[in-house]
Amino acid sequence: MKALKQAILGIVLAAAALGCSHSSSSDVTPVTPATGPTPMTLRVSGSTELSKKGETAQLSALVAFSDGATLDKAGSAGWVSQNPSVATVSSTGIVTAVEDGNSVITATFQNVAGSMSVKVDLPTAPH
Repeated sequence: MKALKQAILGIVLAAAALGCSHSSSSDVTPVTPATGPTPMTLRVSGSTELSKKGETAQLSALVAFSDGATLDKAGSAGWVSQNPSVATVSSTGIVTAVEDGNSVITATFQNVAGSMSVKVDLPTAPH
């Protein structure tokens, strides 16, 4: 029995040395993870018509945040062209004309997406 008491006393002393103590739930302050403003909407803007093969245009990905700020996140957004045979788009939002037609370009930033149509209207060669 004496050995058991000494073992319990040793555990209590070790816990005290490590700063462990029993407290009621009213003594505990919950820790809330820090979060920044939440993206609410994304609007893609820029040139909607390209007229030369290889012509490029920089698009913007304007993100409106929950704190009222609006920032261009073109360099941080994911970009995709619905019709890359007509117009391609780079990882930074640069759209390039390929062939006649229309394509929808979509940008996504933190699960918020926006799109715009781009028309490629190349001149016809004389016969």
